[in-house]
Amino acid sequence: MIELKDFLIQTNADIRTALYRIDKNQKEFLIVIDETGRLQGALTDKDIWHYLLYSPKEKDNIHNSIRNCYQKHCISIKQDAKFNEVIGIFQDPLVKFLPVLDANNRVVNIITKANMKGILLQNIPADLTYDFIHMDENLLNYEVHERPWGFYKTTIANSFYQSKIIDIAPMQSLSLQKHLKREEHWIVVTGKGSVQIGESIFPVQGGSYQFIPRGCKHRIQNISESENLIFIEVQTGYYFGEDDIIRYEDQYGRT
Repeated sequence: MIELKDFLIQTNADIRTALYRIDKNQKEFLIVIDETGRLQGALTDKDIWHYLLYSPKEKDNIHNSIRNCYQKHCISIKQDAKFNEVIGIFQDPLVKFLPVLDANNRVVNIITKANMKGILLQNIPADLTYDFIHMDENLLNYEVHERPWGFYKTTIANSFYQSKIIDIAPMQSLSLQKHLKREEHWIVVTGKGSVQIGESIFPVQGGSYQFIPRGCKHRIQNISESENLIFIEVQTGYYFGEDDIIRYEDQYGRT
């Protein structure tokens, strides 16, 4: 299990040790500290490789101290700071992580930009004592899934809602279906389509919004012969698995 110590390295450590810790923590950086744990700077894998490539060649460069390659300036934040301060700092696209310091400037935690996004999107009540080290940072890293009608990508999923971007190819259609454990909100981004909710059918286009209650039959069809229909789907409820689908009609033969 990864611990805070796997992100820390002392100024007198060698490059070989630094590479080992970066490989272990899989985050591409280390926080540089002195023997008392006080912040001295930051070291990324790019810093190391730049040093190895462009420094004077020696037989055992990899055993040299990191003193010659770490960044002496490192933006940090105090442990008692407000979370809004974290949000403000991470608005800088160059800031990817923040060492969290106690009153004596010792590194006691680390928060990454991905951690911050995960906290906000999951509505987790958190301060800078939160266990960011063991937090799952893959909240936004969902794959694109192909379907006979086009594709979708989940943009966020947690215990109380899920959102997707859905792209329907010209003249294709989702199945007529219903869900027992969730309701859905659809916002059309671009394209033209036809939506069935219950027994009612509505034309939709960019800017259209439709609410699909739990247990209600529904489907959406792209009626254009040349343009994709793209919409955002937000699911609320208590279960969001793909198996919560009861199909009534499907032009691709799925059941």
